[in-house]
Amino acid sequence: MCLFGPGQAEGKYSLFWEGSQPHAACNEQASGMRLEGQLDVFSKTLEAEQAAQAQAKLKAEDAQ
Repeated sequence: MCLFGPGQAEGKYSLFWEGSQPHAACNEQASGMRLEGQLDVFSKTLEAEQAAQAQAKLKAEDAQ
């Protein structure tokens, strides 16, 4: 995680990083005597495209 910097805590086992294009979230959960983590990286460009497509679909459905 040091490539992203320290991140912002969003709970005891959650960190969030905000980048210019992507943003990332890391969540850890206790599993027995260890922690298991999941890192998700999201593309802001892709999220914006998906939101625009969903908005266009709603608009088309409302026009019918």
